[in-house]
This record gives sequence, C-alpha cells and structure tokens, in this order.
Amino acid sequence: MASTKDCRNSAIRCIEMANKAVSPRLQTALIELARSWMRLARELESQTAFSERAEDAVVVPTKH
Repeated sequence: MASTKDCRNSAIRCIEMANKAVSPRLQTALIELARSWMRLARELESQTAFSERAEDAVVVPTKH
C-alpha cells in the first residue's frame, strides 16, 4: 500500500512532467493525475487518523 509520502511524490513527478510536456492534452492529463495522487494522499491521511482515533478509544461495556 502506498504511503501519503509516496502519493505526494507521485503528484510532484506528474507536475514536473506536465511542465515539460509539449502537448496541452498531455499537460492536462498529468495535472489531473497529480490531483488524483493528492486526493489519495488526503484520503489515506484521513483513514489513518480515523484508525488511530478508533484504536485510542476506550470501550466501556455497559451493564444491563
């Protein structure tokens, strides 16, 4: 599974390639791909934060 750092690095590579691309269509595709990588990084961060909060939660059984 990719880490948030991996996702951000992939996004940076896409932007770098977009800056060098001669075709506007390729530039647009690479920028969209970079956005997808960043969105994935944010989703992974959110999922990680949720998992950490869930692990830290104290569950107290109730008596019936």
